[in-house]
Formats: sequence, structure tokens, C-alpha cells
Amino acid sequence: MMYRLGTGPHWFCDFGFNLCVDFCIWTLEVDGLQVPPFAHHPAGDGTLQAAGLDAPGWQAWIDDVVTGQYRQARAVQQPFLEETEQWWRSIHAQGLSPDQITDAGRQYMETVRQQRMASFAARAAQIQFPPAIWKGEPTVGQRLHELWE
Repeated sequence: MMYRLGTGPHWFCDFGFNLCVDFCIWTLEVDGLQVPPFAHHPAGDGTLQAAGLDAPGWQAWIDDVVTGQYRQARAVQQPFLEETEQWWRSIHAQGLSPDQITDAGRQYMETVRQQRMASFAARAAQIQFPPAIWKGEPTVGQRLHELWE
């Protein structure tokens, strides 16, 4: 189930697990920084705040993490969507209906899907490192790297 949040960028809340987003939220718990709506956890070790992390900095960081994941997913999906559209146009131009698609056609699309998924996995690995996305105080970035480990 997804819910639209706020009036700014088009964010949605989804009940599930996302390693990168969960890491960002977990850092609040470790440190104790309160950033609404994540403001109901006990005080932590304060090391990120001592290094210079504040609520606006954390919010900018998680925005960059989420936006980066979205853009990466779109970049990977777009070529597949274009190929699929081109393939469907060729099927239509041949006067075929979906039930007339041959096993070879189905196998072709499955091969393309598998290639795109492999490409997605490779590209997704590049965005799966939230500490590298931090743009603020370098000491905070160093502490985020330590926490990621």
C-alpha cells in the first residue's frame, strides 16, 4: 500500500524494506537526531550531530538517496520500455495479435527482460551506497561510512 506524502516532490510511502532508505533512518536512531516524522526514538550516541549533521542536512541526504534510486531505476527501465514498444509495433505491423506470438517471440522478450534485469542489478549496485551520496560536512560522511560497515 502506498500513500502520497506532502506537497513537495512526489514521494510515496511504501510498506516494505529498502536497504538504503532504512539505513538513512537507522542513522537517526544510532545518533538520536530527531527529524519529524522520525522523532520518537531515544537519544543515541550523538556522533553524527557532533560531526555536523543536522535535520536539514539529513533531509537533503535522504532526498538525494531516494531521488538517486528513482532516477537509476528509470534509467534502467527506459531502454526496456522502448524495446518493448518497438517490438509491439513490429508485431502489430505484421498484423499479429498477442495470441499469435510465436514461442520464438516469447523467448526473445524473455531474453531481453533478463538482460535488462542484469543491467538493472549492475546499475543498482552503484546507487546502493548511501554514505557516498552525502554532500555535506566530510566528517559526517566519514561517520556514515563507518556506520555502513
